[in-house]
Amino acid sequence: MKVVLTSPYYPPHIGGVQIHTRNIARGMVERGYEVEVVTSTGWDDQVKVTTVPCLRIPYSPIPLTFPDINGEVYHSHIPSPFFARFLLKRKYQPHIVTYHNDVVVPDRVDGTPIPRFVSRLIEKKNDELVRPILDTAEVIIATTRSYAETSPILSDYLDNVEIIPNAIRVKEFLPGQDAGERDRIVLYVGRLVEYKGLPILIRAMEHIQKIILFCIPAEFSQLSFPKYTLFQFLSSKGSPFFSSPL
Repeated sequence: MKVVLTSPYYPPHIGGVQIHTRNIARGMVERGYEVEVVTSTGWDDQVKVTTVPCLRIPYSPIPLTFPDINGEVYHSHIPSPFFARFLLKRKYQPHIVTYHNDVVVPDRVDGTPIPRFVSRLIEKKNDELVRPILDTAEVIIATTRSYAETSPILSDYLDNVEIIPNAIRVKEFLPGQDAGERDRIVLYVGRLVEYKGLPILIRAMEHIQKIILFCIPAEFSQLSFPKYTLFQFLSSKGSPFFSSPL
């Protein structure tokens, strides 16, 4: 059986959807499936990856062409719906869609303020693009029931939603010592955009008597919570601070 996956990006391009897609692709190859990934960029020495030329809009590359691929199952990953829309236009079925999250435009992108009317326009257009894809999907995968029920889009498709939680490769996050044999660790892994909740996490630290270690990626350009405030706060608590690039 051949499974065709589509994703806007693929590793080594960094991002949660990319890593999720790679884990699925490699896992299926290990189980004997033939797998091909169609994407805008990336490569893999274990999986066949086909890249296509795209109009490189930030976070949402638009394919200019799409290969003729025959598969028994087609599996798209959104947000960024343009790869999935190609499958819709080609009437490739059965089409499974993993809906990772709604499109929420942050107040700033790479340090540049985004006017709210622009954000609303983008979010509305995404809604218009995504719904026809979900209307024809064989099944829609969401990672949590609560997200599916509270998403303004997914909540309209609950009869066709299956919940498959994200998995974590625990071996990739081993701290070196078991809990109880080391100091406590607070770890954040993700892009530094406000809607990820990092400012809330930082402020919540004020209620913790002792902070041992706080880890975040070494890049602050998309975070409206000022980085000097972060450093001042951690320093005032006497917290060792470790910053690691993704």
